[in-house]
Order: sequence, then C-alpha cells, then structure tokens
Amino acid sequence: MPDLLTADGETIATALPLDKQAADRDFAAALVTEPSGDLPPREPAEPPADKPRRGRPRKDAADKPRVASGPARAATALTGDQRKDGVRGLVQLTAVIPLMLARTTGDAAYQADAVTLANSADAVAEACADVAAADPRFAAALDRVCSAGPYGALITVAFGVGAQLFRNHRPRVAIPGTVHPDELLAAAQQQAA
Repeated sequence: MPDLLTADGETIATALPLDKQAADRDFAAALVTEPSGDLPPREPAEPPADKPRRGRPRKDAADKPRVASGPARAATALTGDQRKDGVRGLVQLTAVIPLMLARTTGDAAYQADAVTLANSADAVAEACADVAAADPRFAAALDRVCSAGPYGALITVAFGVGAQLFRNHRPRVAIPGTVHPDELLAAAQQQAA
C-alpha cells in the first residue's frame, strides 16, 4: 500500500506522529467540557414562526381561495338555450374541416361528413344541454367551452360568412344557415328594386 504524502512530500506517518489514545482522550474531553467564558450563554432555540407555504394548499385550507392575487374571474353559468347555441355553433364550425378536405381532395365522403355534422348540430346541442342540466361538472366544462366571450360572436359571424362564401362556389353543398347562390342573388335584386 502506498504511503500518504503531505504537500511537502513527507510521508504522513513520519510528518505527524500520531498518538491514537491521546487523540481519543482530547476529543472526549472536548465534548464534555463547558465552553469558556468568552462565549455568551446559549439561548434555548425558539420554535420557527409559521411561514407561508409554497405549492399546493393543504386539504384543510379548502375555505381559502386558491389564487391569492390577480383579478377574480366570475364563473358564468349559461342558460340551456345559450348552451345549445354554443354547441350548435361549435359543431357547425367543426363541419368546415371536412368541407375543406372535400374541396382539396375531391372526395365526396368528406362532403358527406360535413353534411352529417351540420345536420346533427341541433341534436348534439340538445343532448349536451340535457346532460349539462343533470351534471354540474359537465355544465361547468361546457360553459367554459361555449362562453368564448366577445370572440364567440366574432367566430359565429365569421363562420356564417365563410359557409355562405363556400356555398356560393359549391351550390350543391347544402350547409345549414346558408342559401343557394341563385336565391341570394334574387333576394339582393329584390332589395335593389
């Protein structure tokens, strides 16, 4: 086994004559002796003050608000008719995707998917409103999805205009809420006259 060396290159065994028994006695004496008078007497430790905890609140803190800062967001419960209108708009908005796919691929199945979605919008909206009336958790989730704030109205109008523009170029595609381009032009001519 190699010898341990000091920084000066001396073997530790020769550099530090070690009396193990003397070292043990000195260590034990240091543990039991009282501190010298130079040090102030030790005060008993005080219990730590309650600090605000970080992270998730404990279960017993359920009566406290979970978010301490920032504007409070009012929970808005929608009526059954508002929920129906919201779901109907979302389903009709979803129907735009297969319409675009039908236009780009020429596949009639996508067109049939769009018609199916648009035709089932009322039934889906009615079913969602019924489930929301029976289940408060579903109602809360549905209300969050349907109440898009001021953007909801913009999306609805944009969808209606986009759907009519699409039908103007594909008159055979019957999208709910749109009219055949010939009917649209006839109505515009009647208003002008």
